[in-house]
Amino acid sequence: MPITTKAGFKIGCLCVMDDKPRDGLSNVEIGFLGDMVITIMAHLEMGRVKEEHRRSENMVKGLGLFVEGGSTLREWWLDARNDKAWPQQPSKGRAENSSPQPD
Repeated sequence: MPITTKAGFKIGCLCVMDDKPRDGLSNVEIGFLGDMVITIMAHLEMGRVKEEHRRSENMVKGLGLFVEGGSTLREWWLDARNDKAWPQQPSKGRAENSSPQPD
């Protein structure tokens, strides 16, 4: 069963194997595989959307620092790397649940 993007690109396929021979699949089984393909594509799309969101947050943060007068992003980038290594210690001036990561 092909895994197809919304744009119609085939990016893979779902293959199911069994240890005993079969004459084919019932309509219910084919429908189940179709549902699984939709679920897989939704999962892949969610990962892409999350990555785009993370990158957008980093861009907004960088632009905000530039507008505030920061000449470089070096300090923020080092803080972000530190936050990644030690997530239990949030940086000053940033919400505890946000975790920017450098690109």
